[in-house]
Amino acid sequence: MHDGVTTVSADDPPDDPIIDGPDTQATFISPLCLDQAWDGKWHAERKHACMIWKDLAVDVIDTKGAEVGTIPFTVKTGVLTPHKSGEFQQEFRVDFHGLTGKTGKPTFRYKLTYNNTPAGSYSVEGADDGSLIKSGQSKVIVVKWKQQAMADEALKYPVVNIDWNFGNLDPEIIPGQQWGNSRVATVRCDSTMKLSNGTSRQGCVFYGATPEFKLTSATPEQTWHVTEAIASGLPGSASRPLHRQADKSKRDINRQYSCPRKGAVADARRLTSRSCDEYPFASSNEGAAAHPDLGRTVHDNCNVKDLTITTGRDGYSVCMIDAKQNSHSGSLLGKFYGEERVIDQDAFSLATSGGAPPGIP
Repeated sequence: MHDGVTTVSADDPPDDPIIDGPDTQATFISPLCLDQAWDGKWHAERKHACMIWKDLAVDVIDTKGAEVGTIPFTVKTGVLTPHKSGEFQQEFRVDFHGLTGKTGKPTFRYKLTYNNTPAGSYSVEGADDGSLIKSGQSKVIVVKWKQQAMADEALKYPVVNIDWNFGNLDPEIIPGQQWGNSRVATVRCDSTMKLSNGTSRQGCVFYGATPEFKLTSATPEQTWHVTEAIASGLPGSASRPLHRQADKSKRDINRQYSCPRKGAVADARRLTSRSCDEYPFASSNEGAAAHPDLGRTVHDNCNVKDLTITTGRDGYSVCMIDAKQNSHSGSLLGKFYGEERVIDQDAFSLATSGGAPPGIP
């Protein structure tokens, strides 16, 4: 910025976003599962996944084949993937409700298996295999993966598989035939991001869950521009996400097409206290270099007279917006990349609310 005037976009988060600040905080079973049907299916966000089965029960059968009791239970499991500590955890919990009839001495049995996991890279805490079941009791197992002690891709798909069933120490009761299985995968860990002191920190995410960058009234003009650009046909929705471009040289090429620093185009767009905003972001594969001849603007107030107002699935949009908002939005985008661990080529979508157009030039 020079004398309050610039034509350079502020969409310039660093190649390796700074991830200072608190790590992921959450409970094992997030609202992601608590607020919808407990259907025994995995539900995942970028840093949490959970699954709940309810209305389960073991029929207690004696040695004569008669049904003499019931053991109702609920199974819950959840995974946390902190974005900067490199340690992710899975909790497996079985809650036993009111046991009815003759149940003998039921036991909870389980077996953990690991996907080629190196020794010392995980720990297990909680209930013992074969421990007795009591009404109102919970059996909890927590597996902690020490991913930060391992090289990137040393365990590309960390998986713990929990097989569980029921036994019975009463000789007059047949061990329960009820059994189940819990398996979680698709976790990716990397060490491409850094603290402000330059130290790389490994973190993990569910890479199959596409994160969403939220633009709000905190940056109204940029939010408005993105909203209008997507409405004109450009990508960024959940069905047509953007993909991060972490290569600085390629980002600079995007920016050279959309927001040149010098020359007749830059001079014609120049407005005091405004800066050049391009969408899709220069830090995305879908930036201006993907379709350099398909530039557009979305409104006359953008003061981009060298481009026309048009629509279409391909191309890029340019608007001159408030420089401070543009800079702040760039900072928010960099923070988003870090906290959601959006690494090179990762997909991400956008959600916008509270936008307002720039004033008449």
